[in-house]
Amino acid sequence: MDLFSTSVILAAGHRLRISVTSSNYPRYETNLNNGLPWPDMLEGPEYAVTVNVHHEPGAASYLEVPDPSREAGDYTTCP
Repeated sequence: MDLFSTSVILAAGHRLRISVTSSNYPRYETNLNNGLPWPDMLEGPEYAVTVNVHHEPGAASYLEVPDPSREAGDYTTCP
């Protein structure tokens, strides 16, 4: 999933927190999780949803955080 370009510089010792959600209101319209196409989904029923973060081998979710002190092209990817 492409999270779009972002640029944040963290000071040494700072931590990064990740929140996983199925919406991003008000940047995007509220996701009612009803599976209807736009714009019908805005008028349809609203359903609760469970967001899964996969961690089993071969299907693990991950976040790649680049290190600006590394050489260009020197990076690690998850298998």
